[in-house]
Amino acid sequence: MLQFANCVPKQQIVAHSPLLDGQIRMNKTQKILMYLLLAITAIGGLAFSQVPASASRTQDEISSPQNATQSGTFTGDLPVFGPPQREPAQEPTPTPTPLPDVSTYSTRAQFTFEQLDQPTFSLHHPDAWSFGVSLPTYWTLIDEVSVIQLRYDMELLGQDNAVFDGVIQGDLPFIEVYINDALAEAFTPQPGKNQTISIPFPFRSVRRTDNPFNDYQIRIEYIRGQFCDTETDPVVTVYNDSFLDVTFNRIEPNLDMATYPSPLVQASFIPEKLPIVIPDDYTENDLAAAATIAASLGRSSSGALEVEMMPASQATEVTLANSSAIAVGEPSNNLFIQRLYATGQLPTTLGNEGIVGFGAYTVEDGDGVLQLMRSHINDRNSFLVVSGNTPEGVLLAAKALESPRKPELGLTGTIAVIQDVNPEANLAEENLRTLSFIDLRAGDQTFYGIGRHEVFISFFVPNNWQITDDVILKLAYLHSANLSNSNSIINIEVNNLAAGSAPIDTSIQGTKEIIVPINPADLNPGRRNSIRLEVLMEVDQDCVDYEQRSNWLRVRGDSLLSIPYQLASVSEDAEVLFTEPFYYLTTHPDILFSLPSDPTATELTSLALISYELGAVSSVDSYNIDIAIGQEVDPAVHEDFNIVAIGKPSENATISSVNDVLPQPFLVAEDTLQQTVGNIVYRLPEDYSVGLIEVTATPWNPQRGITAITGTSDEGLAWSLDIYSKGDSFGTFDGDVNYVIGATVEAIQTYQGLLRPIESVISQLGEEAPPLEPITEDATQGELLTGEADEFTPQPTPSQPTTTTYLIYGLIGVGITLLAVGVYNNIRNRQRR
Repeated sequence: MLQFANCVPKQQIVAHSPLLDGQIRMNKTQKILMYLLLAITAIGGLAFSQVPASASRTQDEISSPQNATQSGTFTGDLPVFGPPQREPAQEPTPTPTPLPDVSTYSTRAQFTFEQLDQPTFSLHHPDAWSFGVSLPTYWTLIDEVSVIQLRYDMELLGQDNAVFDGVIQGDLPFIEVYINDALAEAFTPQPGKNQTISIPFPFRSVRRTDNPFNDYQIRIEYIRGQFCDTETDPVVTVYNDSFLDVTFNRIEPNLDMATYPSPLVQASFIPEKLPIVIPDDYTENDLAAAATIAASLGRSSSGALEVEMMPASQATEVTLANSSAIAVGEPSNNLFIQRLYATGQLPTTLGNEGIVGFGAYTVEDGDGVLQLMRSHINDRNSFLVVSGNTPEGVLLAAKALESPRKPELGLTGTIAVIQDVNPEANLAEENLRTLSFIDLRAGDQTFYGIGRHEVFISFFVPNNWQITDDVILKLAYLHSANLSNSNSIINIEVNNLAAGSAPIDTSIQGTKEIIVPINPADLNPGRRNSIRLEVLMEVDQDCVDYEQRSNWLRVRGDSLLSIPYQLASVSEDAEVLFTEPFYYLTTHPDILFSLPSDPTATELTSLALISYELGAVSSVDSYNIDIAIGQEVDPAVHEDFNIVAIGKPSENATISSVNDVLPQPFLVAEDTLQQTVGNIVYRLPEDYSVGLIEVTATPWNPQRGITAITGTSDEGLAWSLDIYSKGDSFGTFDGDVNYVIGATVEAIQTYQGLLRPIESVISQLGEEAPPLEPITEDATQGELLTGEADEFTPQPTPSQPTTTTYLIYGLIGVGITLLAVGVYNNIRNRQRR
């Protein structure tokens, strides 16, 4: 739209022209030519105003620094490679309301399907939908009172619902709802929108003898009935605001260390906190024991558990009123453990030299002691005390929790004295890694009903593994005799690449096994890999009374994935490429956490949360965790350790000492980015806040990595710690440098050549790119856009005429021709007069 400033009103505009005033007389032909000339001039002006700026660039613009490819100092705007700078703001996607802590529920709770991670889904008969939900271990549901409230629509695709009017109700498809294989309800869905039905939990599904862990598998089956021989397709849409409404009683916790981490945790999808109570004046050994315990919780628990570090002075009747806790440390150094002894809560005796023992048992100096008790603050909760008379004893007791069910440890009952742990051979000593689906946290998978089903199984391949032969997947499965041999199959994909298939043969019953060789080239070293099983089940009969449970397929949890490998040679020339900052830590048992000299509460809790996540996805049998507080890493002691360094560079001695090898370095002794990544130089305002998670090989051992979780400010560090402590965020760490703003991560792979400068990165993070400051000769610390990055630099090219340009030139040429003809005719007419 054209806008004019200081325009006079239309009625005041006066135009004077010899042509319009009649001073020049024209015949009919001349007038037509004049009007054509005016029209062409107007069209040409309009077209010229629409020419893109890029189509009329000057040679000065073409040769400006924005398009330079030579090395040297950059004084203009940074070029942007890759995605556009920023898209217009969009409406945020609604997210479900976060659930409160498990301790806030009394005797009743409601959970929508959305809170159970279930979407709105549609059922086309015959069809089925199933999902699982784990409720707190110590809730016992009351049957008939606890219900599932389904909210649904039923309509005919592409047809008016009036078709239903002539259909006998009994001929419509119907729905069966099963809870833990017990039929809860069978009903015919009502045509129309906004329908509801309440389905009670059957007694068999809630009885604890049949359901000791309080897990529920809910299956909604849409049965064909006699409606299959019509051309209509009644579709049932179940909405994710359907909900579970459960009423429950609480049962007393079972105090038995053989069931660890129960009774300390509820193992449900509902959030719960578990404090690890450490001494106020903690030592590195105390933190190592606490981190080991957190890793054991990640390894052996499931659900939405959030561990935190709590100083003993804060472990009061108020803070522990609604939660269990684990206390760590020597009694002489942990005030909370001292209070438990003083009030007679623990079975062992505390003497002047420490823990004396219990009954006929004595505790030696190097022994670890585990004691489980019901909370004296709230008898619904429990306390576990992990202690000993020496630092070595405390750490020994913590390590015993990593494999509580090992028979040689004998962890049963409420007390155990640990004299030794005998961990299995480390992963590094093996030449073949064999993992069952149970080890990979997939377990048994049973699918019911015809149609398509799928399951994803993930595993990690370390960068320093050289795969020596085909990886073998031994898939064990069995199925019903009702399936179609020709149209039923199991497809197997590895990293979205077809790897094989397992046939369905109903003439042979029982467990079948198929060996699927996987090409090592299909694996991604240094990254999380995935196996996708797609189960397609069909029956030969087209129109019969259909029973979902008569068509099933089970993938057994003892299916095996075998990876033959050898470790890369440890030499100066065999440096491992660290492409992401987390998963490589899970493949080697030795981990050192480097902390500032005075860690904050957030940094201590992040230590526990990160250890928990490492335990949850571990590829080793146990971790050997060490802690360094306020000091640089000693290569002589920790040469074979992977390192996680937490804190700002000015406060973490380890980050400061390896700054010169970080892919995104900082200014020496400062928290300011050096503003040089690879061979790209940029400038940001001094107060710009950003979190940073980066990884590289340690300077003293190219086979081991160091992950720096840091930031340019307290805010940036908090962003990095928050997102690195969440297991569902690890997939976003797709580079050796990961910038963090808020909950958003933008990754860069400097090992592949930097494709985008920081301005583009920050725009991708969802922030306004800060104004770039000029770079002087003295400020430059590297060459700009040289080496590998040159191939991605836009090359200056001459400006090429566009279609619009040709149109303008053509119109101008026609106009000049018509003007010449008009002038010529006018002169001839005057000569005739």
